[in-house]
Amino acid sequence: MNTDYIPDLKKAFFGDSDAYTEKDRDPQKFEKSFYDPHNYLKELLYGYKFVVNGRKGDGKSAYSAKICLMSNQPSSQVKAVPRSLSNFNNVTFNKLKTYENLGGNPYISLWKCILMIETVNMLESFQPNIQATSYCAILSALDDAGLLENDNISNTIDTLVETNTSINIKNLFNHGKRKQTSSVLSGAEQIYKSIYKAIRTVYMGNTHYYLIIDGLDDILINSDRVFQSTVLTGLLRAADEINTKFIHATLHLKILIMMRSDILNLCIDPNLQKIKDDSCINLSWKIDDDIYESDLVKLVEKRLNITNDHQICFEKYWNSIFPKAIGTKPSFEYMLENIIYRPRDILRFFKEAQIKFKNRKYTIDEFKTLLTDYSENYFLDAMKNELAGFFPDEVVNKLPEIMSKLGSQYFYIQDVEKMINVDSTLANVNVYDLLDKLFNAGYIGQHRHRDTQNYTVFKYRNPRETFHENDECIIHRGLQRAFSLI
Repeated sequence: MNTDYIPDLKKAFFGDSDAYTEKDRDPQKFEKSFYDPHNYLKELLYGYKFVVNGRKGDGKSAYSAKICLMSNQPSSQVKAVPRSLSNFNNVTFNKLKTYENLGGNPYISLWKCILMIETVNMLESFQPNIQATSYCAILSALDDAGLLENDNISNTIDTLVETNTSINIKNLFNHGKRKQTSSVLSGAEQIYKSIYKAIRTVYMGNTHYYLIIDGLDDILINSDRVFQSTVLTGLLRAADEINTKFIHATLHLKILIMMRSDILNLCIDPNLQKIKDDSCINLSWKIDDDIYESDLVKLVEKRLNITNDHQICFEKYWNSIFPKAIGTKPSFEYMLENIIYRPRDILRFFKEAQIKFKNRKYTIDEFKTLLTDYSENYFLDAMKNELAGFFPDEVVNKLPEIMSKLGSQYFYIQDVEKMINVDSTLANVNVYDLLDKLFNAGYIGQHRHRDTQNYTVFKYRNPRETFHENDECIIHRGLQRAFSLI
């Protein structure tokens, strides 16, 4: 690329904020831009891992959307159905009359039952002509109970509750009987086992079926402040049990779960650590010492090459559009200090730059203004969205005002406590929990003291770091701009 050439940034494809929207609007570009540097997709489809775990904006739903796009291809041996829990309310489970009789962890049995019902629904949508006798009996019973009429897992749960986990099934399993009789399957575990027995030997050739559970980002918001982590723990353990049972079954079936790290961390169970160790794919987008070889940069580079008529180098592309340096710091490194290392952040910056692009190279002042606009238009709201559900709405909405009034990028936990204590509407806020959450999400960092040397840490750069109550805090540069602290 010659140094006088200015690429047309407006032609670049940076996608949409949601992977499913991107897939639906332009499946070809989504297909070309999907980036899987560690081959996680193969592990999800054919390996043992079934949980995609990452921060909000790390690209969990991109894997779900990619699998669904593969499923849309007529000749594909991958068939998938996504089920969203975005409008799920966990208190629904407590309405079950049989709740007390479901065993030590009732949610595991309930989830196994629900996932099996959704599996039958999925199989019926792809293969409506399955003739296996036991399968047809289960299908008919679920249909009569109204459990196959929904394409929303939350509706399935509501209908299951209404039936009090009981369905009437024709007894077709004992083929020696001359007359068909009816029996009632009562309780989630009994329904689950009956469905499992009915579908495990169904032969679908080499086609693999995937039930994808997504949309858990909103589960805290819709829980009416009574979120129970044991409900999601039950989901994880149920999926693990089902996946284990189907490893050697005739039917190739797998449950996949897309889950935010901060939500997964709320789940506590003596058997959960094994699932985290053996079955989780942990998305991480760290910046390497060789910045331009980092996965995050390669992700953007791949998108830039979709709409270019020749292969480009990201570093040259960047320096053709933006100032080479801000002071003594390379401008790309300067920009990285204003985002969190995840796909959504860096792509949103480029979309902001795309909107304001004037078909010439950005000046230093224009570049700084661009970063401020990015902070105000995206970064501030991203912080509020990430806190939603963990803290009351009034706390989330007032936090920007509180941080702005600190008057400095540096503060201690006592400074925030003083400001919150003067507002009666925030009387019950646990400041430690609030700052711990902000630290883990990357919106504040801390200064550490080691011998005579001081250094600054941010969780998204150093995943092993934890919040220290007595250390000085520093507001992320992306927020400093929004609060006019720079």
